[in-house]
Amino acid sequence: MTTAGMERTPNPLQRAANAIPSGLASGVAVATKLAAVALALFIAFAQSYDETQVFAVSIAAIGLITLVPAGGRMAGAWSVFGAAMLLYAGALLVNVSVGSLLLVVGAIATTAALVVNQQRTGSALFAVAALFAAMGAITALVFVIVFAVGG
Repeated sequence: MTTAGMERTPNPLQRAANAIPSGLASGVAVATKLAAVALALFIAFAQSYDETQVFAVSIAAIGLITLVPAGGRMAGAWSVFGAAMLLYAGALLVNVSVGSLLLVVGAIATTAALVVNQQRTGSALFAVAALFAAMGAITALVFVIVFAVGG
């Protein structure tokens, strides 16, 4: 038996992502991202701490901006970036009103965006890079807000 005749079997995560209907994955990605944006806005209005309000509104805006479809190879990464920003924001805001719910909804949105990316591109390279970029962007956003607003 030669290796040329053997079919390459994707890993279990790839098989799981490909088993989910693409319309369902796309719908869940958009719906949960919108729900996370609504939760972030709720946090902004429910909190009296200026830095938290600015952070939550900024995250909501980023979530909405990343709903706008991007073209090319980076389209999936763009969606993953926005969902991951909501996920990480939920992790930072877990101690406020609905912060834990934002964390859960952000995790679902991120997972759905990763599934959609896998189905469309078959590669996780840019999506994983988007996860790390979102982590760095959250950190930078927190520093800017703390020094600019809390100054």
